[in-house]
Amino acid sequence: MQEFQKRQNDTRVVGCCIAVQRCSSSSSVVGRARMTMVKVVTVMIVMSGMTLVSCTKMRRPTEFVLGTGTIAQPVTLQAVTASEETMTESEAKALLIESREWTQLMLHDAEVPTRGVCVLLPGIVGKSSALLTRYALRKDGWHVIEVAPPLIARVKEVLAQNEHLDARAQGRAVGTAVDVLISAATQVTIAQLVCLSVIAPEVRTAPLFIVGESLGAIMGVGLAATGAVAHDALVLVAGGGSLLDVASTSAIRGLVLSEQMFEDPEFRAGFVEYCRLDPLRAAPALAGCPVVVISAERDLIVPSATQEALWIALGKPPRFVYEGGHLALFVDAFGSIVPVLRETAELIAKNHQASQKWYAQIERSRREILDAPMVESE
Repeated sequence: MQEFQKRQNDTRVVGCCIAVQRCSSSSSVVGRARMTMVKVVTVMIVMSGMTLVSCTKMRRPTEFVLGTGTIAQPVTLQAVTASEETMTESEAKALLIESREWTQLMLHDAEVPTRGVCVLLPGIVGKSSALLTRYALRKDGWHVIEVAPPLIARVKEVLAQNEHLDARAQGRAVGTAVDVLISAATQVTIAQLVCLSVIAPEVRTAPLFIVGESLGAIMGVGLAATGAVAHDALVLVAGGGSLLDVASTSAIRGLVLSEQMFEDPEFRAGFVEYCRLDPLRAAPALAGCPVVVISAERDLIVPSATQEALWIALGKPPRFVYEGGHLALFVDAFGSIVPVLRETAELIAKNHQASQKWYAQIERSRREILDAPMVESE
């Protein structure tokens, strides 16, 4: 350990931080990515007094077999539909323009053949939080569509706009906003996939999987449960159960959202009433589907208890357990997350019927539009 950094004076002591980072050359791409991740981690530690336990040991499932089920009944989006009906044209346009800021398409390394497509939902830091995962995927031959909806910012905005309402009404407003944002992310993902299938036609017969990390895993459950994007595997990394449970018990809750608000029974009742895509509510739709879970055993940011609740709600799919904390899991991505992604990739390379059917359906829809007769205006 080359240096010791004290926590900020205005944060409470959570515990001591012992970070062990393997050396990488700062001149290499991997080295620069590691150094960037370490800086992000250091800032979060200094701000919150977080305990970081670095450990490279992973407990793997005794038998790693992906489920073969499909979503028989996608999540009903009543709240989303109601919200879209009341959304003004200007609000819809603003959401469309905003979405350009939190999504990007990155083609894989030109030196390797195409393996498939990965839809990557990064954590709370946004695009900077998935550097190592993204780098490894692209080097392995995966086109990456990164989707990073500003969920926390949107929740704060909705709370500020509805502070004059009672707690239950505020909960309803936040629940609706969460569903609308995840629904928008789903539509943006579909648009990116359609564009990619034109740019790189070979993906139409290649695997497609979704990877969600931390906050991205929380949103990824809802995105997958809509059934709008057929995927060959869903990998959830350190994702928790209910957004309210994570927000009210996380060690960085005071830095992100008001824990008092989320602990209010009336607020929670309103949120649960209107939010269909919250992880615990959406998870049953994915039971038996091809899902892989990576959990951090000593996680304080997305508390381990919430990760356990999500795993149970998903029907206890194959789970890899990292014997360390949240931040260490992502700093050591090449020793923890990437090997699991590569093993999952090998499995779906042998069976990726879900994505093939989805691409075929998209192609039929595209051809129907192109072949439709022109209607002359009067």
